[in-house]
Amino acid sequence: MLDGKIEIIGTITKVFEAKTIPTGQTLQQVNIELDTQFEKAVPIEFWEDKIATFEDARVHEGDKVRCEIYYNGKEKKDGKYAFKIYPSFRCVMIEKLNEDGDQFIDDDDFPRDTFHDLN
Repeated sequence: MLDGKIEIIGTITKVFEAKTIPTGQTLQQVNIELDTQFEKAVPIEFWEDKIATFEDARVHEGDKVRCEIYYNGKEKKDGKYAFKIYPSFRCVMIEKLNEDGDQFIDDDDFPRDTFHDLN
């Protein structure tokens, strides 16, 4: 079993519908294109209670985000000498970034009803 925590920064390219798998667990998948020299798409997963983390972040396709993910992989022997690795990227934290990469979100990203008129 391979294990490790990774931080990634990239742009959301696809948000899939949440689904319930045969074991009864709920899964939300999101594809993120990494900000690297060579474009790389990473499918990240939100399981069970972490789906609320994704929803609370209020991110959508096209948004630049920073994520903390845990990499898990299972190695299975395929034939006499070859091994296959089945990776899994489970997200535990996601936040929206501005286009310049900082963590501060513009006021326009919040609904107006959350602000109180002081007049």
